[in-house]
Amino acid sequence: MIYMDSSALVTLFTHRDYVKDLRGYLKGRPKAPMATNTIGFVETIRNSSQHGHQPMLQAEMESAITEIILTEEVKDTAAQLPGRIKALDALHIATAISIADYLTVLVSYDRKMLAIAKEQGLPTASPGMN
Repeated sequence: MIYMDSSALVTLFTHRDYVKDLRGYLKGRPKAPMATNTIGFVETIRNSSQHGHQPMLQAEMESAITEIILTEEVKDTAAQLPGRIKALDALHIATAISIADYLTVLVSYDRKMLAIAKEQGLPTASPGMN
């Protein structure tokens, strides 16, 4: 499973920088389903509105992305993550940790979040970003 945080999803759905790299990366993993948590859905839709009206975005996301519901375990893990990280980013990392047995990679374009995810032993990617 490919866990996509909102920075990756906004890149994918609004054609931001790195979208060609991201699409190529995802094409190379056609059998790996994509997922994000509930917050990822909300963040992506809210952030995408800054890039123009996206009337079909919710439907597109629901057809392409598996939604992972936040559990008590995820919330507890997020609250206990070390380092200075925003709460929403901590919830993305904690969600990826909760699916570690199925996780192929966590995709993000947030450097701080990627660093903490790596410290937690998660495989990460940010296609196109150096």
